Amino acid sequence: MSTLFDQPVRHPYKVDFEVELDYFMGLSKRHRIPLSELIALKATLEQQRTNDLRLWDGDAKDEQLAGFGEIARNIPEQLGFALGEIVEKAISDLCASIETAAAIKGAAT
Repeated sequence: MSTLFDQPVRHPYKVDFEVELDYFMGLSKRHRIPLSELIALKATLEQQRTNDLRLWDGDAKDEQLAGFGEIARNIPEQLGFALGEIVEKAISDLCASIETAAAIKGAAT
C-alpha cells in the first residue's frame, strides 16, 4: 500500500512465542501467580490495546474526513471564481469582437 508523502511503512506486530513464554513463566514463579491467570491477564491487556488502537484509528479517520470535507466545501466556491473569470473574459472578448466588427462595418460604409 502506498503512503502519504513520507509516512514510514508500518510493520506487523510480531511476538516471539519463546521469549513471551519464558517471561510469563518467570513472572509466575517470582510472584507465585498461576500461569493461566497471567495468560488471561495478558489476553485482557491485548484486548484493551486493540480497543485503544481502534479508537485512535477512528479519531485519525475523523480528522482526515473533516479535512476532505473542508476541501469539498470550498470546491464550488473556487470553481465559481474560476468560471466567473472565464465567463467575464469570454464576454469581454465577445464585446471587443462586436466593437471591432462594428468599426469595420462603419468604415466600410
